[in-house]
Amino acid sequence: SICDGIIQNADFIGGCPGNLEAIKQLIKGMKVDEVISKFSGIKCGDKPTSCADQLANCLVQYKAQKH
Repeated sequence: SICDGIIQNADFIGGCPGNLEAIKQLIKGMKVDEVISKFSGIKCGDKPTSCADQLANCLVQYKAQKH
């Protein structure tokens, strides 16, 4: 959930459970734009994206829907 541009909580489907739990704890209290800036473009090995990059993409879509 997001309140006033600050991430309060997040839930994930799929991905790497341990890493996603760490990301979830890390982003609590962070501004949406800060998460987008830090997580966009991160790759997972030879994959073109990662769990963090997908989170950033979702936040970009969230922002687009809010405007």
